[in-house]
Amino acid sequence: MNTTKNTLIAEITKNLDLPKSVVSLVVNEFLSVVSSKVKEGPVKIHNFGKFFLRTLKARMRSNPKTGEKFMSGEITVVKFKASESL
Repeated sequence: MNTTKNTLIAEITKNLDLPKSVVSLVVNEFLSVVSSKVKEGPVKIHNFGKFFLRTLKARMRSNPKTGEKFMSGEITVVKFKASESL
């Protein structure tokens, strides 16, 4: 089963006995801060992991609907490496 943002919010709400609106605000703010800070450099969270940017080279791709091949440009994606303690 995939864990979504909503399931995380529900679990934290239940465990901490806090209003869902407060937990949702905190989770959304956390994700917003990580998203903006990762553009400046790696975001390391002790005993959890590291978020960082990786640039993928341009390569041939294909449209799954039509099968048409095309050359994609370089793209930058966010990667996550889990801490060894996980």
